[in-house]
Amino acid sequence: MVAHTYAYLSDTHFEPGTYVLFAALCGAASYIAVPAVQRLAIPEASPTLPLAASLGLTFSYNVTIGIPVYIEIAKVIGSWFPGT
Repeated sequence: MVAHTYAYLSDTHFEPGTYVLFAALCGAASYIAVPAVQRLAIPEASPTLPLAASLGLTFSYNVTIGIPVYIEIAKVIGSWFPGT
C-alpha cells in the first residue's frame, strides 16, 4: 500500500516486481533486526534460538508463501490506483 501510494503521488510507474520486492523487504526487516536487538537488550540470552527461528522459519515462509501472497496483494492494490 505504501509503495503504491508513493507511486501514485509521485506520478511514477513501477513494475509489479518493485511492489513485491518492497513487501518482501518490509517483511524481512523483522527477522534481520530482531536477533541483533535481542542480543543487545538481553545479553545473557542465547542468540541461537531467535536466529534459528528467524532464518529457518520466517525466511522460509517469506520465500515460499510470502512472495506469492505479496504478488497477489500487489495486483489487488494496484487495481485501486489508476495508472500505477
